Amino acid sequence: MHPAHRPMPRLRHLAIALAIHALSVGAAAASEPGPAQLADLPLDDLLNLQVTGASRIPQRRSEAAGSVTVITAAEIKALGYRTLADALRTVRGLNVVYDRSYSYLGVRGFFAPGDYNTRVLLLIDGNRVNENLYDMAFIGTEAPIDIDLVERIEFIPGQGSPVYGANAFFGVVNVVTRPISEQRSNVALGAEQYGGREGRATLSRTTEGGAKWMVSASRRTYDGTDVTLPGYTSALAPDGVAHGVDYERRSSFYAAAELGDLSVRAMHADRDKGIGVAPPMVVGDPRNSFRDVETLLDMTLRRNLGPQGEWITRAFGGQYHFVGTYVYDYPPITLNRDDDRGRWWGLETRWLTRAWAGHTLQLGAEVQRSSTIRFRNADLDEVGTVYHDFERTDTRFSLYGQDRIELGRSTTLDFGLRFDHQQDQPAQTHPRIALIQQVDPQWVVKAIYGTAFRPPNAFERFYDVPTPGGYAVNPLLGPERVRGGELIAEWTPRSDTRLSLSAFETRASDMIVLDYDAGLDINTFRNAGALRMRGLEFEIERHWRNGAMLRANLTQQRADGSAGDSFAELSPRTMAKAVVVLPLHARWTLGIDGQAYSRRGPAAGFGIVNANLSTRLPWQGASLSLGVLNLFDRQYDDPGSLPELLPVVQQDGRTWRTRLEIPF
Repeated sequence: MHPAHRPMPRLRHLAIALAIHALSVGAAAASEPGPAQLADLPLDDLLNLQVTGASRIPQRRSEAAGSVTVITAAEIKALGYRTLADALRTVRGLNVVYDRSYSYLGVRGFFAPGDYNTRVLLLIDGNRVNENLYDMAFIGTEAPIDIDLVERIEFIPGQGSPVYGANAFFGVVNVVTRPISEQRSNVALGAEQYGGREGRATLSRTTEGGAKWMVSASRRTYDGTDVTLPGYTSALAPDGVAHGVDYERRSSFYAAAELGDLSVRAMHADRDKGIGVAPPMVVGDPRNSFRDVETLLDMTLRRNLGPQGEWITRAFGGQYHFVGTYVYDYPPITLNRDDDRGRWWGLETRWLTRAWAGHTLQLGAEVQRSSTIRFRNADLDEVGTVYHDFERTDTRFSLYGQDRIELGRSTTLDFGLRFDHQQDQPAQTHPRIALIQQVDPQWVVKAIYGTAFRPPNAFERFYDVPTPGGYAVNPLLGPERVRGGELIAEWTPRSDTRLSLSAFETRASDMIVLDYDAGLDINTFRNAGALRMRGLEFEIERHWRNGAMLRANLTQQRADGSAGDSFAELSPRTMAKAVVVLPLHARWTLGIDGQAYSRRGPAAGFGIVNANLSTRLPWQGASLSLGVLNLFDRQYDDPGSLPELLPVVQQDGRTWRTRLEIPF
């Protein structure tokens, strides 16, 4: 029997077994001497870390309006994660899918193939980085930030529009970069199977005048594996196996500076990715490719107003350039290209005050101007037929407020309200209310209700290619809306152990889907219908004083409704995950993460285990790691981004990667 079709063990049993095994191994490891890579903080702080993504202000995780998951830099290093997607795979309620071009997020029963994560808001240091053409949230190798520069990753499920506006529909990912003063200068070299090579250099300094600055640059190349495409052949892939098309070339640059109350950050990433899964293009042609170039600039001024609180002003800007190159057999074989550009800039100001007893009040305003929204599609032949050439500008502005009210020594009410208006779209007003009760020193109970929205992005609103199989604009296309509630119970029976249980229900309406009209042979985006999602999430987290840690979770979820066929059937009903970090002996650490999923539409259920062994070398504080992904060589598929053409995409079997990091 093919490994991908072996019967799946009951996921509940697998989750329990993983948790029991990890607890027993961790307890044994606690008696061994080992590095304290995860024990730099008191155990209380490790379980109740400070987070900022839930409400824009620093607060303990137990006080946040949400069931927040935090992945620290120490955990990232111990487990050998190389992308945000690697880390997010271990988060409860999340389903990460890779179509050999981009990584996509499914959240709490929702998954839309090829939607570019438009219903999740990606923040870097609390600032929006979804671009202005497709509203993409990049989480794979296409992400604009190197994970080596990350202090922690926060995921806040639920409706975040009352805090952040559009796209915080099902959740918010907040990536917090490492403080400059804590970033060591170093170089890193890496290699991986299938011709992967990478290098990074980071330089960090503090001047005598108190200014702090750092720069970091990286380069990655990847030759790629052969890709099997059942049912598709060409002169370049007569056996349905595409060779040399899964390649990747990525360069990135990051710079940050701080002087007093002023901080400046800039980042740039340029990724060229071969389209490993090519239908309907000519299969096996290495010219099929995606190129994503994103540049972001942010300047923030913080002024301490003493008893009146803090005033924060931020100026930001960015640009995104997408180039899609496609080889079609019209005939003759013709090169076609998307050349899309977006540019934007904006201002935000926010006042934070605790001047009134029992209140933490925030009032803010934000404006963003999209100075360029351009889509162009044309053939690259002698005729140079132009199918679409469109350009416009856009503006959005918002007003928001939030008050954290202490109703008593153990009860807090968190209330937020935000008004958003985007050009040519209906105005939106969305609230969030959270009641947080510290029942006793061990128990915290939270009840949360909020609403959110996602306006159609520029591609959905304006992309118009009036050819057979092309796109037609829908002038009636409107925003998606969602409302959701969640009950959370968190129990900390001792300083090193935390258990949490979440029950949620979310109802979305006016969901945007791509509809194909066979009679006209044209694609049109439309508001399709409603979706209801509900489920339970359980998680246990344990830390030992020697740095060993465990995080294991189990998710049961279900989605249905009139839009269910489009968004629900590709999401697993059950997910079980576990992360274990074990200090072994002297300088060695072993990191293991296991994940198991039930069926996702045409993709069978599966379970995989990844392992990473790392050591601190005896000279200059250098470190070396060896990681093995898919340790037991499980053959499995992810749902495809083009379900009609290729329902599933085969994933890699066992692969290795190694990394050397040398500080200076």
